[in-house]
Amino acid sequence: VAMNPSGEQFYSGGLDSIISVWNIPNSDVDPYDAYGELTIKKKILYK
Repeated sequence: VAMNPSGEQFYSGGLDSIISVWNIPNSDVDPYDAYGELTIKKKILYK
């Protein structure tokens, strides 16, 4: 897991070689609400 310098996105990777780019929701969003489609921005397959 790594966060970009602006703090607006973070990156996670796993043993399946997929790197996910996540958008950080605004702080005014209820953490128990469902997240929209824009939360996961992109998945990258790295081999």
